Amino acid sequence: MEILSEWSRSRNIPLILVGDRCESYVENLIDEMWLYDFSNPEGLLKDVQARVANCRLAPKACLSLGEVPVPVAAKIAAAYGISSNSHGCALNTRSKFLMRKKLKESGVSQPRCFAAPNLDAAQKIFRTEFLQTGKEAFLKPPIGTGSTFCHKLRTDADLVQYWDYFFLESWKIAQTDPLCFTLFNNRVEDYFLLIEDLYGSFSFPFDDVLGPLFPVHEVSVDGVCCDGNLFVFGLTDKLIPHDLDGREYMWRTSRLPRMFQEAIIQKSRRICSALEITNGYYCHSLLHVEKRKAIGGAQDRCQNFTTTRDWAQPTGQR
Repeated sequence: MEILSEWSRSRNIPLILVGDRCESYVENLIDEMWLYDFSNPEGLLKDVQARVANCRLAPKACLSLGEVPVPVAAKIAAAYGISSNSHGCALNTRSKFLMRKKLKESGVSQPRCFAAPNLDAAQKIFRTEFLQTGKEAFLKPPIGTGSTFCHKLRTDADLVQYWDYFFLESWKIAQTDPLCFTLFNNRVEDYFLLIEDLYGSFSFPFDDVLGPLFPVHEVSVDGVCCDGNLFVFGLTDKLIPHDLDGREYMWRTSRLPRMFQEAIIQKSRRICSALEITNGYYCHSLLHVEKRKAIGGAQDRCQNFTTTRDWAQPTGQR
């Protein structure tokens, strides 16, 4: 916010914060605060347009401060011809289920993913697609919550144990997300949980100190897209002690060999292309390092990294 404030004031451009709550620490950094209910993005857009018209403003840029408002920012940007990812792209990068479908269409390696609207459907999916085929499964919400309400499923009893609590509690969080209106029409009857493949985890053998303590390895890729090209500025190892719930316990600047880092970067570029992330946007991807048979060549090894999550934050350009 301080950087945005300096930028706007140096150019004599008003900085308006559209939010669902007022925080005192930003009062001296912005020119105006517009409060809205983010649970109704269509109504929010109409109100913003009316207010902009009344103020006779000509918006120059639109920036989403965080993951949740990304689709809202995309709609506002589109309404004023501001360079941004499309609203469809914003939905695909925020919805775990839509992201899986989009990446699958583009041939990007990733876990299988099934939407289960109730326990009966979930049990049928779990028994048919996982138990009977000897595959491991992971239960998770379709939007938000990070690693909360996520858990490995070993048996049908596990699914029964976690279903009601995960479903109802994650729904409470989903109701505070603008995507709830867009994807589920704010109806719990349209809500679902996801059951997806849980691949074998892998900790690199050269990491002899932390490897035994953190046998699950994810890599976070952060970068900026310009003219459709991803420029990566950071790779972070996320070390996880077990594969039960996916919660990371330790972060560090990646110590993967350069060959693996280059393969991960190439995979992230494929992800951006598949999700149609275009210009000037912060991109964050999480890739799970799988335990598979070794194959030669950095480009081939890229297939050993499975996309677990991806989102892009749309910004405006001067």
